[in-house]
Order: sequence, then C-alpha cells, then structure tokens
Amino acid sequence: MEDKKEIDETVIKEKPAHKTLEERVEESGRPLEFSSELDWGEPEGSEVY
Repeated sequence: MEDKKEIDETVIKEKPAHKTLEERVEESGRPLEFSSELDWGEPEGSEVY
C-alpha cells in the first residue's frame, strides 16, 4: 500500500527515498564502467579551458 494523504481532492504522495549510485548500479544489473576523457576539439567563442 502506498503512503498518501488525501486533502480535499488533492492527493499528496510520499517522495521516494534518494538512491545512492551503488544502489542504482545494482538495480541495473550491469557493472559501472568509466570511459576515457572526451576530446571536444578546440575552444570556440568565449569558452574557458
């Protein structure tokens, strides 16, 4: 049963708990993979590197 409170005709549902990165990785069923840094090319306009 979902926790909720009904006030007049407005339904307020409880916000789900925050999940950690580890919990999200575990739910995905895949290992966490890191990729190398991306080369975006030379700066254009007023970008600062």
